[in-house]
Amino acid sequence: MDGEVPLPPPRRIRHRSPAPARSATNAASSLDRTRRLSRFDDCSSQPSSDPALFSSDDIPASGLENYHATTPGSGRKRRYRGTWWGEQVLDPKRKRGEFKEKRNVDSGVWMGSDESSVESMMSSDPAWGEDLRKSVLDPKNASTPSTPIAPRASATDTEQTPTQVRVLFRGMAESQQHQAARKVVNECLEKGHETIDLGNFQMETIPPGLLKPLQHLTKLPSVSETPVSEDVFTSLTPFLRLYLPNNSLETLPKDLFELEKLMVLSLRNNRLTEIPSSIGRLNNLRSLNLAVNQLEFLPWELLTLMRDGHLVHLTVHPNKFPKMDSKKVQWLKRFRDESASPSPLIPPEVVGAYPLHMANGPVTYFNPNGLVINPNSSLYNEMQAKAPSKNVPSLRELALRQATKLEYFDQATDEDFSEFPWTLLPAIKKAREVCIAGGQSCSVCGREYVMPCTEWTEWWDVSHFEMGQDWNWTNESSEIRSRAYMLRPLPFRRQGCSLSCVPRFVIPTTNNTHHITTMASQTTFTKPNRPLTWLITGCSSGLGLSIARIAQSKQHTVIATSRQPTRTPELVTEITQNGGEWHTLDVNDPTAASELLSILEHAGHEIDILVNNAGYAILGAVEQFSDSELRAQMETVYFGPSRLIHEFVPGMRERRFGVVVNISSGASLEGRESMGAYAAAKAAMDGLSKVLAKEVAPFNVRLLTVWLGVFDTAFGTACLTAEKPLPGDYEGSVVAQMLEAITEGKLVADGDKEKAAKVIYEVVQGEGVGNGHGSERFLPLGRDMIPRVKLVRDQLDHSLDVFGDVAGNVYLTR
Repeated sequence: MDGEVPLPPPRRIRHRSPAPARSATNAASSLDRTRRLSRFDDCSSQPSSDPALFSSDDIPASGLENYHATTPGSGRKRRYRGTWWGEQVLDPKRKRGEFKEKRNVDSGVWMGSDESSVESMMSSDPAWGEDLRKSVLDPKNASTPSTPIAPRASATDTEQTPTQVRVLFRGMAESQQHQAARKVVNECLEKGHETIDLGNFQMETIPPGLLKPLQHLTKLPSVSETPVSEDVFTSLTPFLRLYLPNNSLETLPKDLFELEKLMVLSLRNNRLTEIPSSIGRLNNLRSLNLAVNQLEFLPWELLTLMRDGHLVHLTVHPNKFPKMDSKKVQWLKRFRDESASPSPLIPPEVVGAYPLHMANGPVTYFNPNGLVINPNSSLYNEMQAKAPSKNVPSLRELALRQATKLEYFDQATDEDFSEFPWTLLPAIKKAREVCIAGGQSCSVCGREYVMPCTEWTEWWDVSHFEMGQDWNWTNESSEIRSRAYMLRPLPFRRQGCSLSCVPRFVIPTTNNTHHITTMASQTTFTKPNRPLTWLITGCSSGLGLSIARIAQSKQHTVIATSRQPTRTPELVTEITQNGGEWHTLDVNDPTAASELLSILEHAGHEIDILVNNAGYAILGAVEQFSDSELRAQMETVYFGPSRLIHEFVPGMRERRFGVVVNISSGASLEGRESMGAYAAAKAAMDGLSKVLAKEVAPFNVRLLTVWLGVFDTAFGTACLTAEKPLPGDYEGSVVAQMLEAITEGKLVADGDKEKAAKVIYEVVQGEGVGNGHGSERFLPLGRDMIPRVKLVRDQLDHSLDVFGDVAGNVYLTR
């Protein structure tokens, strides 16, 4: 017994006195509570037995005699933690506060520790932020913060300044101009006003986040009388008008070009030197005022808003636009009066309500560093003579494109770029400018880019849009304008993302002769903003019927034709009931095309879209076909469509708009066994289309050749076979197998004609998959067409690889 360790004596009983009012300074920190010794620690004085389940503010001794003792001022029975010999004083239990005592801060925004405050974390000491950055990047070498963390403000202090937390996180205080602008925007959002007037605010920049809430502006309905009738319910889509005149703006943020509902934009009397190409995203913009700025050119994307959008009024004067030097530009058309002044005049035949392309300036080429290539260098002359065929971006360009997608990259400062190599600084800063503007797309191929490789100026006359939509284009006014009003060409800058993205140009050579170099870019076509009239042949079934249906569903006028309409009365009824017409047309009849034109002109129709779809195929080996069979095939597939082109294209040329769609086949492109006659006729039509496309492009008339694969149409059942039997030597050959597969319906169709019709419609209209591809001349459709197109391309490349040297050495020696 003597060797045993004696137990410690019991503690004296401590009676609880009435609890005084607690103060924040006497409360122990929550960090102290977590620093108690663990009962699992060997060095702890706590025993290994389970603790009691009681706690209190002031813990007296845990003697048994004190368990039932009455203490003055005490409430309910006291509870203890631990044994009677190893007990420690615990922190007083906090009294549950009323609702009004709870802190009035956003606990989801910042929760440091229970005893820390936002003020302490946002120290004004500049060294504190540097220490925090080092502690995050390298915790081992981090130094002690120069500013300690102060205790959290009490609930009373928090209640007095409920918005203090949010103000601190806003960073530097905004200027009075920006605060006033936010007030105006917020008021318009609350009241649903469609007009936002931020003029005369003397703002040098538009603060971040100012315009973005306008994307969600909703017009409030106004009902002045009761009861409510059906006439009261109108569209709540706002007619958003944004006025920013009489400021000092030098740049425009990307939030401005994300306002899809913006109808009117005024940037008059600012300090703008450039309008970003992102303005082309404002498809609903109707009026734009850019007067009294420092602009030397306009973005080429504005022409897209005039052609395909709703822009009808443009104000650009006065600005610092240069005058066009007629000696340094390449005229696309002869607008000048040779016997009069050198200023271009308007020919009567081109007066119309669309932008008028007049001339192109010389192309400027840039190296990968963004520096201009010397026009006197051999590299410049080589690029003008032969544009590169590849437009693969460089590794630097790809890296810059990814940099523009980084979060907060647009907020980077020049100081952040100080450690970059000086050779990369111009490119990095250019990427930041592109990021601030919301990105930019190549005006030729439509791909996003950062560093332009080519740049040139196009001179366009947009006088109609400068006069506004109220200008009355009567015959009399057109005649007066053509005789007395001179064109006022404006400079529109275009940029390309690669050395192959250049315009179609006439390059003068040193010996005063000219040669035409056709490059990647094609003529820019315009389309009137109205429903169009479609003339479609071969509508009794298949692709022609699908195109007619989708055109009618888009509120266009459809003139459908077939050789025998009496065989499909239900289709005739469908087209006519939806506002269209159905006419008899046998493309083999030499007079049918002219007669149809007379009927349509008498009815007041002007054809905008001609779709040559009618046709059939005669199958067999080439040596099987008789002369009459070949002529019949050519009559239907080549001569019939060419007669329609001869009749309807002149009207398109005179009206300065039209599209001819020729439905061709992969057989003409590749040369498919057993389709010699059909492939020859389609190839003849393809050749005609290529030449015609170049001839009528200056008149805003476009040709589109569609190469079809195998689709779910009735083409196989409409095919004929040659009268002469197939020679026995062809038994088991590819020719015999193809004949069997087509005539017996064993050729499985892979293409959906409805999807193909939708794609053709969108490419013609320049919307959907055809958006930005209004100048394309060829459209392959069908999964089976992909390897066939690649095969033809590889065959041509192979021929150049084999005979390229020979082809270049058969020239005349002078």
